[in-house]
Amino acid sequence: MYEAKQGVWNAATGACETEDAGHELFHFVLNDCIALDNRILPKGFTGAGDLQTAPVGSVYPETAPGSGVLAHWDATTYMIPVPPAAVAPIAVTATLRYQTASKEYIDFLRDEAVTRGFADDCIERTAGLPGTSRGELMHDLWAAYDRSPPVDMAQASASAAITSVDPMLCYKSNPAKRAASFLPVSGISLADRFGTTTVDAAKAKALCEPATIAAAPEDAATRLLALTIKTVGDAPPAATGLTVTDALGTLTLDATKPERLLVPTALGGLPPPSTTTVDTFACWKAKTSRDAPKLPKGLQVTTAGVLTTPAKTYDVTAVQRLCVAAERDGTPRKNPGAALVCYRTKPAKGAPKHVPASALATTSNLGSATLDTTADETLCLPATIAP
Repeated sequence: MYEAKQGVWNAATGACETEDAGHELFHFVLNDCIALDNRILPKGFTGAGDLQTAPVGSVYPETAPGSGVLAHWDATTYMIPVPPAAVAPIAVTATLRYQTASKEYIDFLRDEAVTRGFADDCIERTAGLPGTSRGELMHDLWAAYDRSPPVDMAQASASAAITSVDPMLCYKSNPAKRAASFLPVSGISLADRFGTTTVDAAKAKALCEPATIAAAPEDAATRLLALTIKTVGDAPPAATGLTVTDALGTLTLDATKPERLLVPTALGGLPPPSTTTVDTFACWKAKTSRDAPKLPKGLQVTTAGVLTTPAKTYDVTAVQRLCVAAERDGTPRKNPGAALVCYRTKPAKGAPKHVPASALATTSNLGSATLDTTADETLCLPATIAP
């Protein structure tokens, strides 16, 4: 909702008041302050430092650092529930509407006329004198002509991918004794939303299992194997100032460099998941951007998984990685917008420690390994990254 709300300054409270006893104050002659003005700015606007023209209750960024020119657009993130049976991609349509007169304003005109005993309108109509005040007449006309319905001003549609990735509990893992270790893989080509690079995968460091947060996982059979990677040649530049939202809230993050690969994997000797149905994730080392709000202290999450039963509570201590869907060796991403924020965690006070699992046979498209889990490592939550 983009609007300007004027009010009357109350010196006693030091506030711009827009209501009196629950009634809006639309006295435009008496209004002497602005309580809200978040309307989208005109192109080339430079009046942020002027009290007469600056936005109120809203912040529009500069189009370029130091330019003094503010953005003539507004970017808003919406979290839209998608039915489990939906097939990617889905169509999203946004419509911008304008309403000439609001119900609050028309009601105000009528109520003021009644409360203050305004005289009946003296302008004769075809049916004679109205017999009502102009405020009441305006309200009657407004009601008779569809109550000033919003008018469509502009509309845009786009195709959007469905971010269908489950929360993941990841456990530190070591090669099982007297069992096959993961064999290094060289020259893996990766392309994600931050750039392209070639990496070598060295070791299997963690096994990630679907976790239960607010609901049961949609794909409880798919695990992700975490591999350490080393960039071959130049790494993509860091991605900074990313607005990232997940179940814990919104953070501003910097993704500094690729450091892990999450590859779909199966257990128990089953064939690996198809790379056309489950995404590979490139995990970037992440940290909170400079001067941005930090992760709140005392944050906790209660969750469960195949290797964490019954559910237990974790202390969430830090952001560790930002993982994004990646094209691997030319295989397209299933959900290009899919992302995970991985948090370093530890069992909360009184919660049991991780019970190691032994000789877990993993199979991925990059190779097989038999692992022992040793400790809780990270909790990875599905996230959206604002453009």
